[in-house]
Amino acid sequence: MTRHLLKWIKKKVKLYALFAVVLTGTLSLHTHPAVADQSIATQTVASDRLTRHDQADQQLQDQRELYQKALKALKKGPGPEFQRLKKQLKDYPLYPYLEYADIAVRIRRLPKKEVEQFLADNDGTRVADRLRVRWLDEMKRRHRGSDFIHYYHSSLADTEYQCYYHYARYRTGDEQQQQAALDDAMKLWMVGESQPKECDKLFELLQDNNRIDTAAAWKRFSLALSNREYSLAKYLQRFITEQPYKQQANNAVAATNNFGKIGKYQEFNDKSPETLAILEHFLLRLAYQDGRTAMKYWGHYHQTHPFSVKSQNRITTGLVKALYRQNDLKAADEYLLSSLDLVDPDLIEWRIRQSLQTNNWQTALTWIEHLPSEYRQENRWRYWHARLSEHLNGTDPAIIYAELAQQRSYYGFLASEHLGGHYAMEHKPIAPGEEDIQAIAAMPGIQMARELHYHGETLNARREWFDATRNFSEKQWIAAAVLTHRWEWINQSIMSMVQASYWNDIQIRFPLTYLEEMQKHTQPLKMDTHLLLALARQESALAEDAVSPAGARGLMQLMPATAKQTARRHNITYSGVSDLLLAEKNIELGARYYKELLDTFDNNRILATAAYNAGPHRVQQWLKESGKQLSYDTWIETIPFRETRNYVQNVLAFSAIYAHLLGNNTRILSNQEKQMLL
Repeated sequence: MTRHLLKWIKKKVKLYALFAVVLTGTLSLHTHPAVADQSIATQTVASDRLTRHDQADQQLQDQRELYQKALKALKKGPGPEFQRLKKQLKDYPLYPYLEYADIAVRIRRLPKKEVEQFLADNDGTRVADRLRVRWLDEMKRRHRGSDFIHYYHSSLADTEYQCYYHYARYRTGDEQQQQAALDDAMKLWMVGESQPKECDKLFELLQDNNRIDTAAAWKRFSLALSNREYSLAKYLQRFITEQPYKQQANNAVAATNNFGKIGKYQEFNDKSPETLAILEHFLLRLAYQDGRTAMKYWGHYHQTHPFSVKSQNRITTGLVKALYRQNDLKAADEYLLSSLDLVDPDLIEWRIRQSLQTNNWQTALTWIEHLPSEYRQENRWRYWHARLSEHLNGTDPAIIYAELAQQRSYYGFLASEHLGGHYAMEHKPIAPGEEDIQAIAAMPGIQMARELHYHGETLNARREWFDATRNFSEKQWIAAAVLTHRWEWINQSIMSMVQASYWNDIQIRFPLTYLEEMQKHTQPLKMDTHLLLALARQESALAEDAVSPAGARGLMQLMPATAKQTARRHNITYSGVSDLLLAEKNIELGARYYKELLDTFDNNRILATAAYNAGPHRVQQWLKESGKQLSYDTWIETIPFRETRNYVQNVLAFSAIYAHLLGNNTRILSNQEKQMLL
């Protein structure tokens, strides 16, 4: 449960309303505020979609209706009406959620015995964890340290809970327990960032017991510098009272204002792990400003200090990229060639793309040949080796293209484009036994997850699903994929296929869900439906309630500001962010916005798709930087953002799959798109 969300609700919501909200799942443990209003917005859609598959089970339907009535009754408080309805639902999978709501509303006057009974009856379940967290909050409020310790469980606790737990252990324990609490407190203190103020009392105990000595402070000082927490590092100087660490800390703080000071080798001659970490940090910061000088200093420290292989890798990578950014290409390439045993192949891949971006195909081919053999055998570099060899040496790539074209992938489809052949779909349906499917369906946790999803409580549904499936085998995941596909819990069926590592049942992995809604909005715009399906599949894996960390929402992952502007431009009714969790509204706005991007970029799917992910201004900037001198596949391969590069490749490949499933032969790119220089 997020601390800020809980405090806000305590201030804003009356007691009975609070627990009605808790029951619908918006206050679950570790919930992000951005998802707090998903349940209501998605309930109708999920309910309508699942109902038609359950008409034969009248008892289940009756229980679902009673559950909804119980939720409604709870808004008035856990009175007789709620109690009567709850009693009728003892055999319903979500009965523990009603019990939880009943207990939660009385938590401030609740006897421990009732809490103990609920935790015992529901041990290991998500709902028991939720009550445990609420009870821990109550124990904190009452200053009941011993009880907090009794109910505490480390798997549920964030840093604030951990600090309170160790503080309570110290205050209530014997000498041995106190020392153990201080040991654990040091682990929380020893991080490269400031901890919450709720930890202050615990950390004061460390000072009172002389646990924060120079050695400990020096170690945390190093972590803070490496994490660019310079204010914390300066604060920690007060605890570094012994030489030579005091002087070394002073030297390091001085270097934060002038990274070049690490060139005073005698001031950084200590070879402790902390000094090595500080030197790595400053070498990388200096390289960003002056790659040549950083390389000079690294030449010295590399010989005199025992840096780990990982550290050498990071420093070398930083130096090469810095030299390249500073147009010191000759030095960058010479250094990279001399350091191939120290760098990850990712750096060589990065260098290949820099060559492609400048149409320096011979250099790109040379760097491909410097890749480790397992990398050269990847589809990506097999395609580019063939493409570059054909261009430079006149080599016939037909054999390699033919091998790649047998695969259902972006590079396989590109190879088919070069050959002018059909796309390979490699469709192989999965067929688990019915007994295996029903065994999954009968699991209590799965039943609970399904019912939560039915009622639109998708966040809690996913959490229950996660708990129930955490130890699934590949065979069970395949059965789960078929089961959730039957239930039309589409996102979960897709994720189950991922867990099973089974890629070739394209009817489950690429379902035609929301087809009618999408056709309704693509056909008037003269836009390909399969392209919009591909976009939604990539954006949200067809989860109508998806919310990204940045705040993008729904099937098409629209940002609220973008949705609002799009609605205004096209006179679309839009009531606010909750609308984005309604599938059809999200599709309507997403289709309109994507059509705008297609119009902006002359109907070029590559550019419009990149703009949907990274924004039109960035795409315009990338076009400006390329001078519109790159072939279509080169431009895609050299998109600066890895996320956007993979995004464009996936959407194009997914569009071919969806076109196939819809029975048309639309290619991933038109001749005009392939001939256009970007």
